[in-house]
Amino acid sequence: MPIFRRDKALEKILSVYLICFLGWIGWVYSCEAFLSQVQPTHIQNRLDLTLNLLLSTGIHEWLVNQPSLCYLLDILFLTHPLILLASVRLPNFARITWVVVAFNLCYALLGSCYTLLSIQLWIGWFFIPLLFTTRDEKSTGLSIEGMRYAFLLIFLSAGLWKIRAGGIFDTHVMSGVLITQHATELALSPDNLHTQFIAWMIKQPLISYTLYFLGTMIELSFFVGLFTKKWDRLLSWGLIFFIIMDILLMRINYAAWLAFVPIILEAKKVHHTANSTPRTEQ
Repeated sequence: MPIFRRDKALEKILSVYLICFLGWIGWVYSCEAFLSQVQPTHIQNRLDLTLNLLLSTGIHEWLVNQPSLCYLLDILFLTHPLILLASVRLPNFARITWVVVAFNLCYALLGSCYTLLSIQLWIGWFFIPLLFTTRDEKSTGLSIEGMRYAFLLIFLSAGLWKIRAGGIFDTHVMSGVLITQHATELALSPDNLHTQFIAWMIKQPLISYTLYFLGTMIELSFFVGLFTKKWDRLLSWGLIFFIIMDILLMRINYAAWLAFVPIILEAKKVHHTANSTPRTEQ
């Protein structure tokens, strides 16, 4: 197995990150969900300590009727991968990446409260840049391993919530979810090919529930990853399948989650390198 190297690992992670990011911002643009497109006028608050701390600064009021500032924030968010790229080749540049992490978190919180995009859709854009704040093999390796476990827990918790909420025990749950998610589309575009497919899925609760159950099992399977990296490649394929089905069925873009795939795979190299390092006699 290849030896873990900071620059090579971060290059692989960044390449997938960029592909996912470009696909995601194209989707956000089509949804007219950038701050400059929304032109903030009101917010959707929620039980989120981090969001409420940000709102306590009054920035949400400051952005109202400030289109130039909204454009500036959009541009800074869209160009942040340049900072990540610089930190790969220039480890001392990594300190500046902390600014990227803080900015992306604030931007994600604002984006999630001004639009209907859940904060879950932004996770990768403020979590993954944390890896680029490291400056050597050891700290980068530990960060990759730690982020792998963090994502496993995030994805696993989604499956556990389906059990806690009881959805996994209701064979009509997915039909209800599809009705709620696509209510506008079903009412205004009944002749659309995708709408007809969704309508058919709603009328086939057993088939839609089977997909819901399969998705839950994929989420719960990440429990295995907490104890071994042996099945990481299989878990990664499960994650990719889950995200693709979410886009097709729910029209929800979890590209920010897809960007975690190389992190899951690179963590195995970290483990192998650590175990293969020879120990010196005392």
